[in-house]
Amino acid sequence: MVNAVMKALYWIRANREGSIDVIMKAGRMNEREVAGSLYDLMREAYVPSLSAEGLYKRAELEFAILKERPNFKPEQFVDDRFYKTALKSLAREPGAKS
Repeated sequence: MVNAVMKALYWIRANREGSIDVIMKAGRMNEREVAGSLYDLMREAYVPSLSAEGLYKRAELEFAILKERPNFKPEQFVDDRFYKTALKSLAREPGAKS
């Protein structure tokens, strides 16, 4: 699953036109220029990464809903073995370095 998600992220980064097609279909849009602007705005966000800081940032969204800050260390929940394996196996994918 980690490989599949990372490969999809790399595909998005390497395939602007195809990604715009997906944005238009998923967003039920007719304006290709607007979809292209959305892609350009968000492209840098499509980076497969795994970090304690990233996990905590994601958890902050949940904190807003809960209206409290749970006391935990993100490092307790991060196991990056599959992530590191996927990075190695997908290193030559288009979009991996760009």
